[in-house]
Amino acid sequence: MTLTRAEANERSAALSDLSYTVHLDVTNAASDDATFRSTTQARFTTTTSRVMIDLVADEVIAIEVDGKGADAEVRKGRIYIDNVPTDRPVELRIVARCRYSTSGEGLHRYRDPEDGHTYLYTQYEPMDAHRVYACFDQPDLKARWTFIIDAPAGDTVLSNQAEVSTEDLMPDARRHVFGETALLSSYLTAIIVGPYHKVEGPTWEGTYPEYFGGPEVHVSIPLAAYCRAALADRFDSDDVFAVTMAGLTFFHDRYQYAYPWGKYDQIFVPEYNLGAMENPGCVTFNEHYIPQGEPTAAQRSSRGNTILHEMCHMWFGDLVTPVWWDDLWLKESFADHEGTAALAACTEHTDAWAAFASGRKAWAYHQDLLPTTHPIEADIPDVAAAKQNFDGITYAKGAAVLKQLVAYVGEEAFIATARRYFAEHAWGATRAADLLSALGEASGRNMSAWTDAWLKTSGPSVITMSEDGTRVLHDCLDAVTHLETTRPHRLVLGFYRLGDDGLELVERRPIDLQDGSLTLDPPLPGDVTIVNDEDLTYAVCRLNETSREAVLTHLSSLTDPVTRAVAWSSLWNDTRDALLPAANYVHAVLQHGAGERQSVLDALLRQARTAWRSYVPASERSALLDDVLEQTWQQLSNEQDRGRARLWALAFTAATGDRPVSQQTASRLAEIRAGSVPGLPAARDLSWAAIIALASGGGATDHDIEAARAEDRSGYGAVMAAQASASVPSEARARESWRAIWQDDLSNEFLDATIAGFNSATRTLDFDPAEGYFEQIEAAWTNHSIAMAERLAIGMFPRGAEIADAPKGATGKPDPSAHPVIRATDQWLMQASDAPKALKRRIIEGRDDVLRALRAQAAAS
Repeated sequence: MTLTRAEANERSAALSDLSYTVHLDVTNAASDDATFRSTTQARFTTTTSRVMIDLVADEVIAIEVDGKGADAEVRKGRIYIDNVPTDRPVELRIVARCRYSTSGEGLHRYRDPEDGHTYLYTQYEPMDAHRVYACFDQPDLKARWTFIIDAPAGDTVLSNQAEVSTEDLMPDARRHVFGETALLSSYLTAIIVGPYHKVEGPTWEGTYPEYFGGPEVHVSIPLAAYCRAALADRFDSDDVFAVTMAGLTFFHDRYQYAYPWGKYDQIFVPEYNLGAMENPGCVTFNEHYIPQGEPTAAQRSSRGNTILHEMCHMWFGDLVTPVWWDDLWLKESFADHEGTAALAACTEHTDAWAAFASGRKAWAYHQDLLPTTHPIEADIPDVAAAKQNFDGITYAKGAAVLKQLVAYVGEEAFIATARRYFAEHAWGATRAADLLSALGEASGRNMSAWTDAWLKTSGPSVITMSEDGTRVLHDCLDAVTHLETTRPHRLVLGFYRLGDDGLELVERRPIDLQDGSLTLDPPLPGDVTIVNDEDLTYAVCRLNETSREAVLTHLSSLTDPVTRAVAWSSLWNDTRDALLPAANYVHAVLQHGAGERQSVLDALLRQARTAWRSYVPASERSALLDDVLEQTWQQLSNEQDRGRARLWALAFTAATGDRPVSQQTASRLAEIRAGSVPGLPAARDLSWAAIIALASGGGATDHDIEAARAEDRSGYGAVMAAQASASVPSEARARESWRAIWQDDLSNEFLDATIAGFNSATRTLDFDPAEGYFEQIEAAWTNHSIAMAERLAIGMFPRGAEIADAPKGATGKPDPSAHPVIRATDQWLMQASDAPKALKRRIIEGRDDVLRALRAQAAAS
């Protein structure tokens, strides 16, 4: 049962002065027991005698109010307690047995196949704390928390605060008591249990205001990092600590508010659904951020960005928290923007904004051009809707719009806003109006028109340079209301001349674009115009035809990495919008990609992969893959930089898996596995990528996969072996995978791997999953947790559509909208009027992705 905004508002108005003592007994973690004992003592004052508290449990053992049995009703996901004393302190005690999770929600349990160890960690956002203990599970009901954990003796046990005492319970169990937290939302509390490997880090120290404008205090923050024992030998913790130390200095200088959470533990955990989670004092990360081989610049940059994103949350989100999930952008957009700003300013990864422009913003444009787009400041009626809005709009579009805001009001006003916001709202919960009020005071501007234009409308603006170079054209139609809207854009036009050495900068001209068009006076002085040259604004920026042709030929001659990233973004949006043949984009990446730094090249090769798999018609794909295989191998063979070599190798393996494997290709894959390509050391992830490619292309047998698994007994190896097995292109294997996906109780990562393998195998099989998908998806959605249901809804949507299978339309050419997958989807949407909105959203998005691919194929045919 989902919590609605109305219910949350009503409960928030009634409750005050919250604190909790939570006692968990997980001493049975290593056994086959499915549940653990959970005890909550919640202290509060209420103005209403009927109180609702959230809890998902297999069994509720006891419910007491002030030490006496309570008048209570247990329903799915919640407990209603009647006759609760009002207007005075009350203690509610609930004892239950809650379930260990394998979906990454609640208290996740992982058994390491390599050494047999058992690891636990929690993940709650937006509303899964009540899967572990009874609580008022909404962001604005902040409380002070004390955790007591009974755990196997010898295990590391962590929470948000430092441990204050321990007690031996029996030879094989130990009790851990943690200090009381400051005011904290339930979704930010955290528990870690298991034989995690610990690395003691340095202690960050500095003298900063206790709060902006307040007295200075000495700040001392001890650092530690943790991972599974099996990963200890390749945990590059020195880089983690270097980024963390630099980030703490950056954010203290920027916000002038002392870090208020005490310690700073960072724990890398297995089978994690997210990149990371900002639990204060106990930040959790996906262990995939620990590379399988020698860390590359791209891998360290990606991890560094995530470390700094989560660190920003210690202020934006943890110290000051959105009242409800419709203001999720108040923390996520800021963390995305500020994390990138910190990465560029205080680490070696100075290309962070170029990577943002070519990669992160591509996510934003993709999400914002879907029929399900929404404003940054979204309408979130319940938690089910909130879970789907952790998306490219809330994160990447919001961050890009904040970059435009900085250009609009200035860096000083932006930073002053943050400082004022923290000082005024520390330990509280806010709405957008609170931040915008601080922004207005700091900038001296009335921000209401800007807010309405940018935060309350949907879809991107489209900005184009006229072919004659005299006018900038601005088109903005709200994608939800379908009404014309005007957004103020402050951006830069870059004018370039085509010379002997390629494209040479002539002038960068700042402009303010308000209305539908702007006439340039004086006219352009160059041959090529890059719209939004410094990537200050958020818009789909088109190259005119003359500029596009020049950029396709000479892109790598542009000297500024952000300019190149903006040009790449324009080309990729044109590819997705069927304005540029996808094969042209792939060839541009192959021609110019080698000159990019690793983080940008990573994004470009991922986009090229999407292009050749989805946007190129089948009639042209084989010839294109011949080029891709040969050119990626040549780039790999000639590359001196190990990080870029790794990216070319991954692109080679991806292309290999999209066609039957030749003897030459198999030999090259064997070289990658063995680490015998000059400049490319052997690495576990590259080895498995090669095996999966062989399996997908019919070049590896079950015996080969089993032999590879025997060489790699790690948990990662187990997941990759499952993907390789599911990738074998046989109808029998596809049906076996299909059954396992829909019927077996797979953990989150094994489900992902099996789905990926199944989709790879069925690209070359006469196996139509569409009918079975639409028959099963609604029941699967109902019977699974949201994290697992989303995997099924998104991962199993029939995406491998070919334009050749579409019937011809009135023009005599194949009609994308009449393709069998589109028709089956439309029929389901028409008949499933009572299906959950969240499920229908994913189906609508899948339809749009397929239709976009078919249109691109049709345009290129």
